[in-house]
Amino acid sequence: MKQILMIIIVAIFCLPLFGQEINSFRNLSTGGVLDDDADLAFDPIELNYLTGTRIFSNLSNFGGTDQILSNSGSQHLLLGIASDKCFIDHFNRAFLIKYYDYKTPGLIEYMIDPSGSMAYATGEVDFTWQEYSDVNVNGLYDRYTILQQHIQNMDYSKGMDIYLNLAYKLNEINRFGFKLGILNSETGHNRSSTGLLGFDPNSPNTDYRFMLQTLTEIDPSIPAYLAEDKKIGDFKTEQSFSNILTELAYGRTMNTYDLKAALEFRLINDKTIHDDTATEIEIRTNQANDYEMESYLIKLDEKGIHTALALGVRKNLSTAAERKNSAYISLGAGLGFLNLDVSDNETMAGDYTINGQFHNHDSYFMKQDGEKSGLEANAHLRINYPLNAKTYFGTGLLYHYSNSKQKGDFKYGMASTDSTFSSANGAWAFTTALSSLMSGKTEHNYDSTTLSVPVGLEYWFTNNQHWAVRFGSVFTQHISSVNELFRPEHVEPITIVETYADGSEPYISYDDNEYLIDSENRLSRSSSTTYCYGIGYKPSQNLQIDIMGIFDSSDTDLWNTDFFRNLRLAFSIRL
Repeated sequence: MKQILMIIIVAIFCLPLFGQEINSFRNLSTGGVLDDDADLAFDPIELNYLTGTRIFSNLSNFGGTDQILSNSGSQHLLLGIASDKCFIDHFNRAFLIKYYDYKTPGLIEYMIDPSGSMAYATGEVDFTWQEYSDVNVNGLYDRYTILQQHIQNMDYSKGMDIYLNLAYKLNEINRFGFKLGILNSETGHNRSSTGLLGFDPNSPNTDYRFMLQTLTEIDPSIPAYLAEDKKIGDFKTEQSFSNILTELAYGRTMNTYDLKAALEFRLINDKTIHDDTATEIEIRTNQANDYEMESYLIKLDEKGIHTALALGVRKNLSTAAERKNSAYISLGAGLGFLNLDVSDNETMAGDYTINGQFHNHDSYFMKQDGEKSGLEANAHLRINYPLNAKTYFGTGLLYHYSNSKQKGDFKYGMASTDSTFSSANGAWAFTTALSSLMSGKTEHNYDSTTLSVPVGLEYWFTNNQHWAVRFGSVFTQHISSVNELFRPEHVEPITIVETYADGSEPYISYDDNEYLIDSENRLSRSSSTTYCYGIGYKPSQNLQIDIMGIFDSSDTDLWNTDFFRNLRLAFSIRL
């Protein structure tokens, strides 16, 4: 559960204030430091500087997953239009839609025969191995063995973001902007969230069956016997994020300086569900069946509002025909506040029947309700400078800090029932039941610091400047800490009730409650460098085509299948 809470915090806080939900291919392939028209259209102040009508489209690849550029943005389809053609003078509008729906197959390791030989696949496997054998060597088949497996390991992600941007130029000094966004996304996979019945964490969905059966109808001389083992893991994780945002922005031009202020409000409705069940069944002739089941369920809901204020100043070093190619230095800072209502329910259960004589059922539950408040701050430095008419360079520095605190109530309980029977098929003998309950206050504190240094370069390598190559890298260092405290205020002792089949009064006793919840402190550090690249083609002033992800990391043959699977294409049209 603690890992799930940390994922939610990172999802909300790790991106800078007013982070780009839509990026052009020029921006992605240069580490986020060189903008294109689509980036300007997404910003309600920069939209003021676009003239005419622009049409944008990012076409995802034909299938598969991004490999080299997996950290630079998901596959998606972007459709957008920006125009200054309106019945109101100096009024610009932009409408953009980002849609994506894809699956990523994961690695599968599976057994291909009872001797333990293994094989590998991705995504999904439906495998059957079977054998007829003559054990007593009398010329008749007397034993049948079958191994069946169905395994799935798949990640999925889908969503649709819709944005409406409005920009108004009051005069040469003052500019105004407004953004409305509706964002919906879902992610999930079918792997276990924790270890259950021998399944390791992150084990994929598994339906395993092994059976050995004697064939008395073919060889009557061999005694009838059946041995069957089943192991089923049904795992599901789903996360849905629903945001509605509005942004008010103001821009002011003073000689060579541009000033900007923006205020954003975001309504958040996020849900996370982990639903895992593992089952083992053992069947033997003339023996009671063994049955084991364990389940783990989490339901986490977070609803509330996020408010952010950002300020920035830009020093224009030179002015180009298109604003995206101008030289400038910009500084910015932002501050954000988060307020969420949190409901977190976690349950675990186990059901065990061994040799038909012992039956045990365990269950645990943990419920937390409270409020989460957060603070985030960021600062950035960005430098864009054309080295010459063909070469554009950009770099920057981004610092982001966030802290959130959750306070509320918790309730933790356990129950266990252990029944014994006189024999595998005999009558009930006695049952021992245990139960306990604890409640109190809980506090969670999450801190996160991220430092990023992007560098990007674009070079137009032909005399007519129709072709460009782009390269970028982003170094990121991330530090996070988690402090969790549970302060019990009401603790009930363990109540033990023993009930016997002879009808006597149940015997009740009490024991110390040792089912305490641990408080925990964790600190983690990580750093990484992401590389990206792209190609641009501009046959005319009215058309630009951009390509990313054209080379596969393992197969260098230009026309291999992965070339097309990784291909990402975008174009921009000026009318």
